[in-house]
Amino acid sequence: MKPFFRYAFLLLTAVAAASCGGHSAPTQPNMNTTPNAPPNVVPSPTPAAAVHAVSIGMGGNNFIDSQSGSGTTTIRVGQTVMWNWVSGSHSTTSGVCCSPDGRWDSGIRSSGSFSQTFSSAGSFPYFCMVHGSAMTGMVVVNP
Repeated sequence: MKPFFRYAFLLLTAVAAASCGGHSAPTQPNMNTTPNAPPNVVPSPTPAAAVHAVSIGMGGNNFIDSQSGSGTTTIRVGQTVMWNWVSGSHSTTSGVCCSPDGRWDSGIRSSGSFSQTFSSAGSFPYFCMVHGSAMTGMVVVNP
């Protein structure tokens, strides 16, 4: 009888292997863990680039920065200045009065807004095409 059981055992082993389709035994899942990682850390979103507002024509022929209260706006590289018309017909034109340098020009308008994003550091003077040297401003861009 012993040979019969051996034969039956070998036969059952062969049938079982054939029915598995030749697949190997399942492996343990790959556990990628970071040692000492703090639990439940959620990355914070990248802040949007800041926009600095300048009022045009507030109280006369002026450029008034909302933060400094003067005609000088100080920002960082990558930030934007938005000029908002309050009253009168004015422009925001880059350059030293009265020679535009071509960096930006809103055109003469009496309402709405105009924005410029600054991609390099430096000091950027500007003026109003209507009022010339009587209405000037400066954007200082820090790295």
